Amino acid sequence: MAQRLMTPGVYIEEVNAFPGSVVEVATAIPAFIGYTEKASRNGKTLLNQPIRITSIAEYLPLFGGAIKPVFTLDEPVNDATNKNEIAINGTPKVIAYKENNLLYMYHGLQLFFNNGGGTCYIVSVGTYEGTEQVEVKKDLLEKGLDTLLKEQEPTMIVIPDAVKLAVDECYDLYKKVLAHCAKMQSRVAILDIHNGDQARITSPASEDIIANFRELIGTEYLNYAAAYYPWLNTNIVPKGEITFDNLDITVDLNKLLPEVAAIGLTANFPTGKPTLNAAIIRDKLKDLKIAIDKDKAEDAEYKEVKTDENKLKEFINMSLNNLSDASLVETKKLVMNYLKSDEAFKEVIIKEKQADIEKALLADNETEFGKAKAESNEVNEFFKKELDKLKDAEPQSTDELVLSYLKGNEKVKAAILKDKQSELVKVLKTDSNKDEYEAAKANENKLKEFVVKSFGELENGNLKETRKLLDDYIINKKRNYHQGLIATSPTYSNLLEQIRLVINLLPPSSAMAGIYTMVDNSRGVWKSPANISLNSVIKPSTNISHDEQENLNVDAVSGKSINAIRTFPGIGTLVWGGRTLDGNSLDWRYINVRRTMIMLEQSIKLALRSYVFEPNDANTWVTVRSMIVNFLTEKWKQGALAGSSPADAFDVQIGLGITMTSLDILEGRMLVSVKLAIVRPAEFIVVTFEQQMQKS
Repeated sequence: MAQRLMTPGVYIEEVNAFPGSVVEVATAIPAFIGYTEKASRNGKTLLNQPIRITSIAEYLPLFGGAIKPVFTLDEPVNDATNKNEIAINGTPKVIAYKENNLLYMYHGLQLFFNNGGGTCYIVSVGTYEGTEQVEVKKDLLEKGLDTLLKEQEPTMIVIPDAVKLAVDECYDLYKKVLAHCAKMQSRVAILDIHNGDQARITSPASEDIIANFRELIGTEYLNYAAAYYPWLNTNIVPKGEITFDNLDITVDLNKLLPEVAAIGLTANFPTGKPTLNAAIIRDKLKDLKIAIDKDKAEDAEYKEVKTDENKLKEFINMSLNNLSDASLVETKKLVMNYLKSDEAFKEVIIKEKQADIEKALLADNETEFGKAKAESNEVNEFFKKELDKLKDAEPQSTDELVLSYLKGNEKVKAAILKDKQSELVKVLKTDSNKDEYEAAKANENKLKEFVVKSFGELENGNLKETRKLLDDYIINKKRNYHQGLIATSPTYSNLLEQIRLVINLLPPSSAMAGIYTMVDNSRGVWKSPANISLNSVIKPSTNISHDEQENLNVDAVSGKSINAIRTFPGIGTLVWGGRTLDGNSLDWRYINVRRTMIMLEQSIKLALRSYVFEPNDANTWVTVRSMIVNFLTEKWKQGALAGSSPADAFDVQIGLGITMTSLDILEGRMLVSVKLAIVRPAEFIVVTFEQQMQKS
């Protein structure tokens, strides 16, 4: 900047000797779109917000873990061999996911990090916390995709859960992903083949999964995507994570397992049958239901909730009926629900009775319980009558009946719980002649100890301790049951192993995002992400031969190349293809060329922002050209550009009469021409051998 020289003295001017520099943008930042267990930070939702993370440890507190997989055992539908078929006691069964129970987001993310992945973005479009079923919806995934329009950093789009959509919806979503990438010009899509776990069948054509992909993916913006086939058999989920808890309630191990020793265990811990805990909770609900209808009928506050009576009564009846087929986990859920509620209901129903009990406790010290014991009987009556009235409250409101009493004065709580302890123990022997109690009788002593211990400790405890005791009891009981079955039943062990194999079958897009990241960091984005081995992968779901890959790699009709993942004897599983979907284009055939061009374009684009509104004259042109030339020279040295010299590798032109006319300058346009010779991969190596005459 010119200084005003008016006062005598010495003035200093600093002149920049070098042009600005172009900084290479990040090339390996995938954005994963899908369903997560939860999506919150400090109580605020993260749904449909791109969140940047760098590790799975950073992911877990924000988004949780995997959905709990639950499996059924179905009858084979035909005579064809099914890869998920297992013979149990001579009877064929097909292992199948429970409806809407399968998602790939979390395990795909593990596969990404195991294959070299690092920084990435997570866009959660829905959660499955507290449920075992979630329906994947196309409109939610599209909404998640749209959130990335405001993010410049992501360079890859991965949607592992897209393959859970119907085939036409899946590929329609992929079209929108391609359009998104073309609009942003800064990212590519990594696509999976719908039903890509299956071997290709070319006849009839309607069942050809590759032909369906090529027909439904469209013809626009194909150079912005790469597709991979087949899916991968992985070892992401270890053996220890699969137990009987992953079997649907309809799977009765007592009838299924042939081993005599195992039958002894399953008889005492039946899945799909009422357990001892279920029986106790059911009977206690019946006791409670007798109670809550005493002197509240004319209470003004109570009338405000009378409109909800029918719903609550239906909830209670439904709970009792469902418990006849409850599992231990469902029983626990019922107990947990009983320990939650809304404050309004608590205040209306409990306030007056709790005061009455407290007065009775403090009024009599003649015996250990005194009037408190009698008053606790009145509590029973209170619960019984009030529950009959509360037909209409929210289902969760019932929970507060228990919660509010457990939260009361310590003396009140101690007296009530001690009295209830004896009642709970008595329930163990209730209706012992019924068949449904026979299976539970063997566990009576253990549960008695549990009840005594739990309620005894509650004298100085709180609700959190109650829940922890219940959790510990159930966890230990389940662990012992599982370990016992493993030790006594090879059939059970084999069943769980087959289930683990099914869970570990994953689409390859997430793994490929990790491969892209690893190659970019170790070799550069210009190196083709092919001829690379995969981590945490046992083998592809189906083997592809040399001849079968011909039609995958080269599609003469539409050019929609699909990259194969193959197993080679003595080598392992390799990515054996590096093309985009625009395989017939000499410009954009290879995915490394597409991604290298994106890197160069975005790097230069960001650097040139500082020259917007600068004078459009020769001084600026020289600076801009020098800046770009220096950057491209560095890339040439690193191996991104082909040529024996920089002049052979690239050419940068700018100036009046070279790239611009006078009209361009008048209209505010600075036009820069950059020509590049990006390195191509050696996809086909041909060695020619010829014999020659002996020369000596």
